[in-house]
Amino acid sequence: MRAVFHPAYLRQILRSGGAWIFRRREVQATGALDIHGLRIETVLAIGLVFRIYTTYADAIAFIHLVVAAAAVWRVTRGKWLWNIGGYEYCVFWAICCLVVAMHG
Repeated sequence: MRAVFHPAYLRQILRSGGAWIFRRREVQATGALDIHGLRIETVLAIGLVFRIYTTYADAIAFIHLVVAAAAVWRVTRGKWLWNIGGYEYCVFWAICCLVVAMHG
């Protein structure tokens, strides 16, 4: 479960598949946002994989994924399923991170 962060971001950065989300909302700093998100997820993934401050890493991951879900929901105008660009993936992993954070 803990290594779920990187596949989505690496795919977005390597093939720029996620850039349309930011262009659609007219955000100019697409590359900077991708790099910032990748940095946050790298730190969180290291903390979760190697069990370093797991409760805090999961709590921060929960917040990160809720913000990501809200952004995807806003851009896709409420699409739910991840395969059509919805926010289902973010919500599922946010709930998983919250449960792990609560149970330490």
